[in-house]
Amino acid sequence: MLYVWLCIGLILLIVGGDKLVDGAVAVAQKLRLSPFFIGFVIIGFGTSLPELSAALLSVYHKSEGIALGNIIGSNIANILLVLGISACIEPVQAVFQTYKKDCFLLVFSSLLLTACYLWGTVNRLVGFSFIALLLIYLIDSYKSNKTAVQKQKSGTTSLTVDVLKIVLGGACMLYGADVLVDKAVETAHLWGISESVIGLTIVAVGTSLPELTAAVIAALKKENGVALGNVIGSNLYNALFITGSVAIAQPVRIPQNMLTDFAVLDIITLLFCLIMFYRHRFSRLTGSIFVAFYAAYMIYLF
Repeated sequence: MLYVWLCIGLILLIVGGDKLVDGAVAVAQKLRLSPFFIGFVIIGFGTSLPELSAALLSVYHKSEGIALGNIIGSNIANILLVLGISACIEPVQAVFQTYKKDCFLLVFSSLLLTACYLWGTVNRLVGFSFIALLLIYLIDSYKSNKTAVQKQKSGTTSLTVDVLKIVLGGACMLYGADVLVDKAVETAHLWGISESVIGLTIVAVGTSLPELTAAVIAALKKENGVALGNVIGSNLYNALFITGSVAIAQPVRIPQNMLTDFAVLDIITLLFCLIMFYRHRFSRLTGSIFVAFYAAYMIYLF
């Protein structure tokens, strides 16, 4: 029965991801929003809901290791695994000047998380500050997007149908990911794996499955803006919104055995931005190296 549920979860992820990307691109065209902005705001936030649920539940059950491990592990997985696999399928164009502010905030948010780790805790004041920073950034991004994007073809379906695709597609992805994560965590506990490792690996990869599915389908449809916006948006939501929400709900003490993981996140985030600055694209070779790095990181953790 376990394998049946795993198959159901995967099917829901794939079908949901397909509808979510189709709906998001159509909404972007109708509302004169860039595919990147839609990927950042709608898909990025929607696919980060599993991380939010997992983190809040982990803190409620006094499992801070899983909560923080999930946030850090998901951001590492988004860059190395999600973007890596997307680039292997279809090279992702990424001109640094276009995404300059996004890159700066991405690096800054990663360094903020590391500062919290060195401090040893994330309190409510820090949590409110994180969420306020994200809101300011979203408002600025929306204003910039409206002035930069010209009118596009609106497509054949109505806006209501497109929004419904996003909602239903997102719901299918979230439920599918929840099924997979639940079974994986249950198995890991039986094997005696530590909470931090569970958060950094099984829960992080599991809650990143919606991002992975959406990004892969976007790559197959050659919607590079959606794929890139999904990765950047998800990482910013994870670092600022989810960490902030968790801290507001319950101030969190950060386990002090995660120095390597925070360092890995900082390094790959900086590498991500440097590639955009110097190369302006993520090639298939770069994607393959990212995936190989992620595999090596998983081996290190276990």
